[in-house]
Amino acid sequence: MQLGRYEILEPIGLGASSTVFKARDTLIGRIVAIKTLQSGLNDPAWRERFMAEARIIGQLSHPRIVKLHDVGIDETAGAPYLVMEYVVGQTLEKHMAASKTDFQQACSWGAALARALAYAHEQGIVHGDIKPANIMINQDGRVMLTDFGIARFAAHVSQVVTLRGTPAYLSPEQIEGKPTDGRSDLFSLGIVLYQLATGRRAFQSDSVQAVCAQIMKANATPPTKVNPLLPRAFDGIVARCLAKNPDNRYANGEILSTELEALAREPQVLPRRKASRKRSMNVLRYAGAAVALLLALSAPIAASFYRHNLRLPPAPVATYPAPAAPADLPLWRDTQDVSPPSAEETAEAHTPAPPEPARPKPAPAAKKRLAAPKPNPTVAEASAEAEPPLNPAPQSGAKPAPSANTAGIPMTIEISAQSSDGTLTVFADDQVVFSTPLASVAEAVGERLRAVRTLFPGQHHLSVALYKADNSLRAEKRGLAELHHGASNLLAIRVVKHKKLLLRGTGLEVTWPIGSADPKPEHGAKNFSAKAASSGE
Repeated sequence: MQLGRYEILEPIGLGASSTVFKARDTLIGRIVAIKTLQSGLNDPAWRERFMAEARIIGQLSHPRIVKLHDVGIDETAGAPYLVMEYVVGQTLEKHMAASKTDFQQACSWGAALARALAYAHEQGIVHGDIKPANIMINQDGRVMLTDFGIARFAAHVSQVVTLRGTPAYLSPEQIEGKPTDGRSDLFSLGIVLYQLATGRRAFQSDSVQAVCAQIMKANATPPTKVNPLLPRAFDGIVARCLAKNPDNRYANGEILSTELEALAREPQVLPRRKASRKRSMNVLRYAGAAVALLLALSAPIAASFYRHNLRLPPAPVATYPAPAAPADLPLWRDTQDVSPPSAEETAEAHTPAPPEPARPKPAPAAKKRLAAPKPNPTVAEASAEAEPPLNPAPQSGAKPAPSANTAGIPMTIEISAQSSDGTLTVFADDQVVFSTPLASVAEAVGERLRAVRTLFPGQHHLSVALYKADNSLRAEKRGLAELHHGASNLLAIRVVKHKKLLLRGTGLEVTWPIGSADPKPEHGAKNFSAKAASSGE
């Protein structure tokens, strides 16, 4: 098909009043786009007016306006046509149908279109049909205005008083048939901006009459009500573009372009619900980091706790019920500091006792701790009856037992407790020398229970054991004591409650007479540190 010197290659668009073809200029070999209008009249006056307006439009030279190369009239069909720059890309209408547009991109495109309109308006040319189908997006992502003056040409050709242009994008003055200027194009551009940002038209209904009525009387819903992601400043820009009275709109496209460019440079603000969600995620991240830090700090403590618990000594081989405190035990409480026994007590305790008949040698099993420990006599009874001190069991690290006529030394046992559960028992050379329920010690905070036991001078293997109510071992500490005449010979025992993380429980703190180091383990028993021995469950 040939149209003048142009070879028609293929149709690329069809509208209500025009058809667009891809063609080739046979004279210079250039690819162009030709838009043919409906058949016109063979009126010389009309032809002259058409050619005059075409010459004006042909003078437009702007990077955002599709160039008009040539115009003509098909003599065979009597249809006017325009030869325009061929743009490789797609229309904004197709773009919006296929994907959403970023808000900053929408503002940038709107600013470019407003500046192109400002240029055309300065030349005295009003587009008259701004809509997405008349906006091209080229391969570089730039928008370009096309079809300048087509609406006026179509109106001249039809000779019928009908509404020209797409109703959804017309200005109120176009609908009323009043004179228009550049502000009418800005109204139509405002509707395009609204649709770009929200994905819907500002005025929409099931009929052309209803849409026109909305444009004339109704206010469009603010864009932020449709899309909460949009900034409120955009509401003001669109509202000014869509003002019913042209005097309330932007005076020119340059002002609109400046405001849109400023808005495009601003960072997009998250909506409140998303900002709140972001803060919640930050709180969760900080909480997770805090938990990780806490676990990292407590890991050594936990490792020490489990390591020492695994090394706790087992319960004695020969277990026995928790012994009760003897009825005649010399118990008293004192809130003052522990003081050494008085001179009278020391002298009385030093009085040699008559020899006792030799005791029969116990069987090997008797070397174990007694199943039912027999409490020793009180200090007063020890003074009156002059009972000899306990003989230490033979042990590799202890000194030989002294002779029967050696004077005994009183050892003061002082107990303070932060717990009232269980029974505390003191062993000297594997023999029970004292036992009492903790309930008798911990009746009041800060009180201490004291008792005195007489032992031979020299070294003794002492052991302090704390038993639960079911007679199982809770904690134990061992030490080598050194008893001397004139020394305090104080065995200080504190039953404490651990409050540290992962170490909660009851334990023992013991100060041995003379404060000697722990003895070497006997009978294959595992040695243990003071901290491990004193740890409770």
